Amino acid sequence: MSMTVWALRRDVRRKSYSILVRYISGSASSGGRATIKPPNEQCIEKVLVANRGEIACRIMRTAKRLGVQTVAVYSDADRDSLHVKSADEAVRIGPPPARLSYLSAAAIMEAAARTGAQAIHPGYGFLSESSDFAQLCEDSGLTFIGPPASAIRDMGDKSASKRIMGAAGVPLVPGYHGHEQDIDHMKSEAGKIGYPIIIKPTHGGGGKGMRIVESEKDFADSFLGAQREAAASFGVNTILLEKYITRPRHIEVQVVFGDKHGNVLHLYERDCSVQRRHQKIIEEAPAPNISEKFRASLGQAAVSAARAVGYYNAGTVEFIVDTESDQFYFMEMNTRLQVEHPVTEMIVGQDLVEWQIRVANGEPLPISQAEVPLLGHAFEARIYAENVPKGFLPATGVLNHYRPVAVSSSAVRVETGVEQGDTVSMHYDPMIAKLVVSGGNRGEALVKLKDCLSNFQVAGVPTNINFLQKLASHKEFAVGNVETHFIEHHRTDLFADESNPAAAEMAYKAAKHSAALVAACVSAIEHSAWNESNHGKLPSIWHSHPPFRVHHEAKQTIELEWDNECEGIGSNLVSLGVIYQSDGSYLVQEGNDSPSLEVRVTRGGGNCDFRVEAAGLSMNVTIAAYLKDGYKHIHIWHGSEHHQFKQKVGIEFSQDEEGVQHRTSSETSSHPPGTVVAPMAGLVVKVLVENEAKVDQGQPVLVMEAMKMEHVVKAPSSGSIQDLKVKAGQQVSDGSALFRIKEPQIEEQNKLIDVAPALISVHPSHKSIAVTVGSDLRVFNLIDNSPVTLVDESNESFHKDSVRAIRYSASGKLFVSTGDDKLVKIWSAESWRCLNTICSEKRVTAVAISHDDSYVCYADKFGVVWVVELGGISEKGVSLLSHYCSIITSLEFSPDGRYILSADRDFKIRVTVFPEEPLQGAHEIQSFCLGHTEFVTCIAFVSSPELTQSYLMSGSGDSTVRLWDITSGSLLDTCEVSTMAGHLESNESEQTQVTVTDLCAIPDSSLAAVAIQRQVYFQGILLLSCDLSAHTLSITKVIQIPGESFIPTSISVSTSTLWMVSGASNGSNQPGYSRVRVVSCIDSEKSSVLEDEQIPGGTKLLEKLQGKVSIEESVMIAASEAVRAAMSSLLMKKQYSEEKREFRKRSRNDKKTTN
Repeated sequence: MSMTVWALRRDVRRKSYSILVRYISGSASSGGRATIKPPNEQCIEKVLVANRGEIACRIMRTAKRLGVQTVAVYSDADRDSLHVKSADEAVRIGPPPARLSYLSAAAIMEAAARTGAQAIHPGYGFLSESSDFAQLCEDSGLTFIGPPASAIRDMGDKSASKRIMGAAGVPLVPGYHGHEQDIDHMKSEAGKIGYPIIIKPTHGGGGKGMRIVESEKDFADSFLGAQREAAASFGVNTILLEKYITRPRHIEVQVVFGDKHGNVLHLYERDCSVQRRHQKIIEEAPAPNISEKFRASLGQAAVSAARAVGYYNAGTVEFIVDTESDQFYFMEMNTRLQVEHPVTEMIVGQDLVEWQIRVANGEPLPISQAEVPLLGHAFEARIYAENVPKGFLPATGVLNHYRPVAVSSSAVRVETGVEQGDTVSMHYDPMIAKLVVSGGNRGEALVKLKDCLSNFQVAGVPTNINFLQKLASHKEFAVGNVETHFIEHHRTDLFADESNPAAAEMAYKAAKHSAALVAACVSAIEHSAWNESNHGKLPSIWHSHPPFRVHHEAKQTIELEWDNECEGIGSNLVSLGVIYQSDGSYLVQEGNDSPSLEVRVTRGGGNCDFRVEAAGLSMNVTIAAYLKDGYKHIHIWHGSEHHQFKQKVGIEFSQDEEGVQHRTSSETSSHPPGTVVAPMAGLVVKVLVENEAKVDQGQPVLVMEAMKMEHVVKAPSSGSIQDLKVKAGQQVSDGSALFRIKEPQIEEQNKLIDVAPALISVHPSHKSIAVTVGSDLRVFNLIDNSPVTLVDESNESFHKDSVRAIRYSASGKLFVSTGDDKLVKIWSAESWRCLNTICSEKRVTAVAISHDDSYVCYADKFGVVWVVELGGISEKGVSLLSHYCSIITSLEFSPDGRYILSADRDFKIRVTVFPEEPLQGAHEIQSFCLGHTEFVTCIAFVSSPELTQSYLMSGSGDSTVRLWDITSGSLLDTCEVSTMAGHLESNESEQTQVTVTDLCAIPDSSLAAVAIQRQVYFQGILLLSCDLSAHTLSITKVIQIPGESFIPTSISVSTSTLWMVSGASNGSNQPGYSRVRVVSCIDSEKSSVLEDEQIPGGTKLLEKLQGKVSIEESVMIAASEAVRAAMSSLLMKKQYSEEKREFRKRSRNDKKTTN
């Protein structure tokens, strides 16, 4: 038995009733659903939503409340999207590009036929303003939930609508709305209107394709770009021109609503003046600071416009208001539901999607104009994935953390179409959500807006939330003084200003406080994870730094890089020391002189929530972390503050989608000078120049498109285009290299930078020498002057990729090599057979051998240090420092075997107590970090025969060599080498940065050889004296190596009078060679270079890029034999006079010819 219940509404004016809801119970066909049609009319029981994202979810929510089934359509990129999960059914309609999916009318009509949908709701964007699609629906017997096709045609064509409105007497902005679209004719019309003008597509909306043109010289590029963008977004490339009003307000009447019975009304106006890139970001209703008379005039004009074209269903009439004259002009009519319709819903208390469905069913409007209420004030803020400092360019990526503000009442709404873990795609609009709030008046609503924005959490992609907070807090916005150039006029208040040191210092101070809270919370997570024995109850990203014990006190150093909006504001690096105290609190201190901050941390309800007490203030804190582009990103929210930090890690990305470039850690860390990178992820639409072409500064080079918005990439300086890496139709990721500008004045410097250095290692007893260039490893016997054949029975080609490290053991019995092929080879330095092959899961970056030849340690690219016991073990070994998350550049065993030292790219030198039985089960690793403040390039132990203790020396990129006591972790002395380097090249500025590229302790002495490089043009080595008893460093000798532009990169010391130095040089005639030199330092006054033979191979990287043939084997052997001969001659102790004569002879030759 079934029962039907009708809900009726009485229309007092017509003395009739209208059907509101029909409820059928016990019906097999209906399943007990409410429908919205009387029995004698066709009822919409299933609607297909021809859209995606938040608007699709919004429509489905109302449809389900009305008992209407919903059908979603999706592209391959949206297969797992929220709108697909929200629908009763979902149909795939094509690949990600919109023109092949959401703009494909045929695919959508087929989906409607397959699912039996009776109606199609187009949402906004895509096909919502296509008169052809509306007509197709009508011709196919489907109900189009929107205006009639004729009205869309008349009002959707902006040129036609201007003519209609002009005929109706509605004021129009001076402009050209004609059919003639020839560029010369359009340029002529622009001249008649007078610059500045605005170019607009005649179809579509959302600011897409709009261009402001200040002068005639910019017209052609802007016009053609607008046409391309309009065609891509709306399928029509016709353009109109208008006079650009310099200080306008954008006020629209939303919503003009009509039914099929001739009734039309408006639901008041909204102010949408605050815009960026011609797109709204904050809207409010009603408009502030207008009179009731002005409001009534706007509403009446909008209703007249709708009646003129026989309009029904939802629509918006937009007006531009000249703030200097208070005159309004018709701008356009959007024949669809607007993005910002929830703001109107908040002030009138109506569901406009429900109105749309009822009007489409033929029902009259439920209320009259006189019955429309005005309930307080409302704001909407659009949350976008975009890079604000880069000019609001759209951003893509994964929403690693997504926590919208909690909706606790009807005064707060969040309209969204995404969930945590979803991807913001380059194919569609980057809007993440809409935050809508209301209040009894504007001030009350504004307070609520600011509070909700501070609690809206997004991490994984850059967003505009911080910027929206600044907008909402601006004093001029607070009083309603808004116009469309609001952001430009108040740029200094809204954007980080590097010219304001006081503001910069305040921002940095706030960031340091947040960093201290991050450090305490991270330490609490690590502590908890360690106590729980790493059972996997917490995300593994927090296992990066297990607790350390030094003198019975858990201590660690955490260095965070503040992701500041303005790169020019001071230093962004925050180095913090964290001490775990016995009462469970954490003592956080920046540097040694800053006051400490005691922080107490209590875990909250979720993995990322905390209750933190610091400086007498208790607060809720949320922390989110994720890995991306070689960095660990950490976000913190507390109070109204949100800061983002990052730490460098050694992660590389592979190519996971055909045609898309992905960056590796090396690519993201640096590019050759003059390289221009993609400002956003997107599609290369057009390349305007060819490789090697000469360009002027500011000249367009290529055009990119993302989310239907075009962006022109221009030359940052004058020069010639080099290394053009992309072509039209190619997709690129954010930060990918596009091309390089070759500037004539710096090209000679650039040549000297892009070279590949050689590696060198000398046997402790002078028996052999090993040299490398790229993947070529050559060893020479210095006793009988013969090359050594390396025998590897397990692998004929023992290193297929670049060799990363080579070294002899202290005893001289073993030799180890490692390369990009993830193999660590251990050789006998006597038989030269491979004794052991260690297969790493990741590329190996550094290697070390214990002094007793018992263990080998190596570090992989993720910063994990592995220890392998020698003697037949072939597996990869046991992890000694796991989840370290930073690329390690150097590894060393201490001479007594008690410590392993690792230097990494996070400016740390970690001292690890080597366990007595490292391969026997679980053990607690004790380690601590030395407080380095610069990129560590090299480390070495130095000792004295008189002292039993060894000390550590470290070199870095800040021109400094440091001496450390590793037992206490204290810094003993520093030696600034840039001053002495200045004497080696008088024509170089003394302020030029000097980098310590390598250092090596000289056996049986307290001396060390230090190779240093000053940018490009430096040739020199320093001899440092270490007075270990007094804990001091001093420079005792400066050795200048003659020859053109030699850059020392590696030193291997045989004795106190014989050094081998490898490096890179780049002469003007033979660019890109690696070079090995033999340096004799027989007396304290003089030094000489006895042999200077070039080893071809430094151009290996350049050849790979340019596709040239690799270097022949014979050339490599011949060059290496020259090095061997030089070594042999020294070992035979030739007379110094002969060396001196040879040196002078070669010096004279150097002046005549290049190397």
